Amino acid sequence: MTKIDIDEEFSLEGRVWMFTKVDGAIKLKNLRAAGKIKEFIPPTLKEVEDFFKQEGYKLDVAERAFRHYNSANWHNSKGKKVLNWKQTISTNWMTEENKEKAITPTDKMIR
Repeated sequence: MTKIDIDEEFSLEGRVWMFTKVDGAIKLKNLRAAGKIKEFIPPTLKEVEDFFKQEGYKLDVAERAFRHYNSANWHNSKGKKVLNWKQTISTNWMTEENKEKAITPTDKMIR
């Protein structure tokens, strides 16, 4: 477990947070939602894999997508900085052919 000090920014699940002290109480503040953070915080491979798994897509494709953008320093094919990694990845990598195949009862039947 990592110790986090008051007024120290930290990243969790692709968001930037900070604990602040207000009127003697400690509050958790989402800095990205408040518009205070303008820089892009790249996701980890695990965050990308979790996103793909949650949406029903293959993990090997998640790894390829992560490596593709990570090697390009999170710039798209036109050289522009990625601002929203979930939107960029879902637009370009989450296609029907990359979906996990659902197992149906007929797939389990032995012929």
